[in-house]
Amino acid sequence: MEINLTPRNIAYVVFKRRRAVLGFFAVCVALNLLYIYLAPKKYESEAQVMVKINFNNPDLARPDFGNSGNNTGGAPQSPQISDDVLKSLIVSYKSLATSQDIERATVKKMTIDKLYPTLKNSLMLRLFFNGTLMDKAVEKLDDDISVVQLKESSILQITVFNYDPHVAQQTEETLLSEFIALQQS
Repeated sequence: MEINLTPRNIAYVVFKRRRAVLGFFAVCVALNLLYIYLAPKKYESEAQVMVKINFNNPDLARPDFGNSGNNTGGAPQSPQISDDVLKSLIVSYKSLATSQDIERATVKKMTIDKLYPTLKNSLMLRLFFNGTLMDKAVEKLDDDISVVQLKESSILQITVFNYDPHVAQQTEETLLSEFIALQQS
């Protein structure tokens, strides 16, 4: 016997078993609502950082980065930086914001007990993780940080998530201070 999968046959099977299909969807909706109700809430703290370019930098002001270097007008023009250079700078800032050095310094300043109070007593950590407590805290902080470039701009939006709103805000401030300190050096 050959079974043809036509829309009519599929609709016939679905409507013939409509109680099972409706029951399946009801169970999915109930599980989602239960998860929303029981899951711990995470708070977020957002900050925006503008990527600025030093036009006086001799490396960025070279003619091969800008237009053609021909200046036929009387007034000197400020050097133009190509989109590729700007995009690569933004990508490097994004990776700098989530670097291990910045995250480790942030965890040290905030302390593990304040950031993740249940991490020390975690049974999963003791059984399945081979690294140190600091390594696990840095790994969790890396999961709780989001760095996104705002559309068609040179602004990075850095978001930190935590179960405590005050800790999320303090972590964001510490992360930004470490980011700026590392950027300046």
